[in-house]
Amino acid sequence: MCYNETISLNTFVFSMAVMAFIYYNNQYTQYKIKAFQNKYVYLFFISIVSIQLVEYFLWKSIKTGNVRMNEIASVFGWLFIRVLHPISFLFLLDNTSLRNLLVVSYLIGVFIFTWFSSSPIEFFTIVKDGHLFWHWLYREKIEYRLYGIIYFLFLIPAFIKLPWLSGIAMIYFIYLYFHRNNYWTSMWCWSINLTFIFYLVWILIVLPYHEYNGLC
Repeated sequence: MCYNETISLNTFVFSMAVMAFIYYNNQYTQYKIKAFQNKYVYLFFISIVSIQLVEYFLWKSIKTGNVRMNEIASVFGWLFIRVLHPISFLFLLDNTSLRNLLVVSYLIGVFIFTWFSSSPIEFFTIVKDGHLFWHWLYREKIEYRLYGIIYFLFLIPAFIKLPWLSGIAMIYFIYLYFHRNNYWTSMWCWSINLTFIFYLVWILIVLPYHEYNGLC
């Protein structure tokens, strides 16, 4: 999936629409999803979904040969994956002191990692085997592997505290470091669409069904 700009944009629009639907139900109906009562859960998913919008512009830039758009979209992709993803996940922690400590430490770590990298970040994206290939995510670089270890260690407290999200995060991590290709980011709209289809079915079918059985 995510083979072109249309699929990327459709994934973004669909996911944002379902999140708006979840918010409406959590605020005004009895069909609530408990996890989304935490406002930072929205931030967590938006940080993931927004990558699809970034990919949309990357596909467009490659199709039209717009180098500047490609560079800008690649920078936003770096910011979402390197910064917003882990921070939004850490913000799900209830322990404010621990959360703030981890967030600040992580930001410092990203700065050091980026500043002292052996090679400059290559902010451009190409198409390889029908998928987007982001050069700054080239996993053969030793810095990339070290960053992955640090990334995982920082998220351990969130894994322990939030088991319902741990599965998603763990799949994300495993796919990142053990998939044979370097264009894994262009594939994750599979999980995004399935996740929000699940939430949609839960609100429209599962919760009303349980309510109906409770009335009988």
